[in-house]
Amino acid sequence: MRLTALENTPVDYTAEVKDDFIHIHGLSKGQFNSIGAEQMRFFEEVLKATRSPGGSAANVCHGFANLGMEAVFIGSTGNDEAGEYYAEELRKAGVIPYIDAKKGPTGKCLTLISYDKERTFAMNMGKSSSLLPWDFDKWQIASTDIFHTTAYALDSMYWTVKRAMKIARKNKVITSFDLASVTFIQRHKRRIRHLLENYVDIVFANEEEAMAYTGADNPYLALDRLAADGKTAVVKMGSKGAMAKGFLGNGICAAYSVSEVKNTNGAGDAFAAGFLYGFAKEFSITRMLQAGSYYAARVVEQESARLPYRISNIEKMI
Repeated sequence: MRLTALENTPVDYTAEVKDDFIHIHGLSKGQFNSIGAEQMRFFEEVLKATRSPGGSAANVCHGFANLGMEAVFIGSTGNDEAGEYYAEELRKAGVIPYIDAKKGPTGKCLTLISYDKERTFAMNMGKSSSLLPWDFDKWQIASTDIFHTTAYALDSMYWTVKRAMKIARKNKVITSFDLASVTFIQRHKRRIRHLLENYVDIVFANEEEAMAYTGADNPYLALDRLAADGKTAVVKMGSKGAMAKGFLGNGICAAYSVSEVKNTNGAGDAFAAGFLYGFAKEFSITRMLQAGSYYAARVVEQESARLPYRISNIEKMI
């Protein structure tokens, strides 16, 4: 089975800084800060930052391919070295990239870690969120088995996402969607509702996102409401496990033990990759949840949001 995903393509940078650096450059500590391309270039020059390819949906592609399946990613970057790096990292992971390189800089997200370990984000999306509805071919969606995207794409690519979902629906492609974050739910709730009601088959959310979207005061009621209209809803509960309800069945699973939590970034994406792997392999709903939980547990043991080693036959480990 093939999974095709579409979303933003930022390159992530991480650097440790003093609080003075954050204040001097007019950034709000602990918040997301939108900055210009010139300021981002300055930060790159003065900071010793490590980099890695970012993007929630690309993380899902990485995990799906890492588990031995076929994955394709559709997106846009700038026509620069960072864009070439992004596409090459996808290829190294076994993901087929369909990247539209546009004139301009590739988007970058800089995570500044202060001494108290609080994270401050400086972001310039450049051309990484500029994929237009006509920038990809219909067959790229119509020929896949699973299409996946997230609410992170809705700031500038709503019509692109909608066209892809329409193609998926017309060609009986299973569509999965991640609610992304409470902030994006608040920003795009009406658009998200339209997509969920008309095109989405599987929806992923953590507890906070599920309650924020549905207005429920607990994750169990939120699950019920998310699973309306025949969808399968999946609610991730961190160390408490995960649960699902809908056309794939009802199920719940405990979380897997973790040797040491080093980084929770990417845990939800890893869960989605494992769950969709289980769907592709025709697991029971409980086994799908277990595959997602196991893969997420392995990812949070890493500094990176992506697992640096391959897992074969995850079904033997769950």
